[in-house]
Amino acid sequence: QKAFILFNGYITATLALFGVAGAIFNTHGLTSLVAALGITGICFTIGAIFFVLALIDKTYGTLGSSPDMWLESGKIDGPDSVLPLMLAYITFYYQERINVSRNSNAKKAIRIRTGIILGAIAPFALLATLIAYRTISCL
Repeated sequence: QKAFILFNGYITATLALFGVAGAIFNTHGLTSLVAALGITGICFTIGAIFFVLALIDKTYGTLGSSPDMWLESGKIDGPDSVLPLMLAYITFYYQERINVSRNSNAKKAIRIRTGIILGAIAPFALLATLIAYRTISCL
């Protein structure tokens, strides 16, 4: 949900930045503001790409198990000593699936974090580009 919500915000910001940059470019040509808005828009665009990558389906292991695993004679209707054995078997069976899900979630979290960092950097890129152009034009 976080990736999808942020993706929508980043796309909106990207369209606004590129739209304003294009309008300024049409009237004044390539200026420091056009370059700054373009670079900032690129930061948001790359961030949005990371959110799309986070939204792509990944392999998850906790998809359930076949009832044949535990609906066997002697397991579900066996003596009380069978219950801990059955629970240990189910836990062992799920550990690999849990690991797969944990790895997929970690990859998604890294992509979302990267997109958020790019969005946080974008205003600084705008400011840095404006300062750089002003400094160069003063020389």
